[in-house]
Amino acid sequence: QQNVDFGGGLERLLAAVENKSDMFQTSLLKPVIDAIEKATGKQYESEQNSMRIIADHFVAATFLANVGVKPSNKEQGYILRRLIRRAHDSLQNLGSENIELIFESIVEQYGQTDPELKTGYEEIKNTILEEEQGYKRTLGEAKKLIERELATQGVKTGDELKGSIEIS
Repeated sequence: QQNVDFGGGLERLLAAVENKSDMFQTSLLKPVIDAIEKATGKQYESEQNSMRIIADHFVAATFLANVGVKPSNKEQGYILRRLIRRAHDSLQNLGSENIELIFESIVEQYGQTDPELKTGYEEIKNTILEEEQGYKRTLGEAKKLIERELATQGVKTGDELKGSIEIS
């Protein structure tokens, strides 16, 4: 069967129907953005890029986890892992790590038309939170490794580093 993907997508079509120029301000995604604002204490108007990444990536991660995809280094699991990690990084850059409030708003919004999200809530939440916790551990270990290596070079915490790249 041949199909044409015109790039419309549910959210873009909804933005057109609701006469919104920003799909993140539609009735579907606005509650998710509101939850991100609440979790971070920041305003969407000044942090649009980060909040869009958080909303978009956690929505996608929620649906992947709902169909049983687990974070891994292969295929769909790798995509799920990258979505969770990028959303986590953006959320952390906004000064928060509270994904539960955001996750709840996603399940509430999309669960109205996809009830499996509500019945699978705990499993989905655990999948996402476990990956996030593992990622935080990995980041912590990497930070310690870098600090140890820098200490062997005489660099102390708080020192300014200037870098250059040598290509050979």
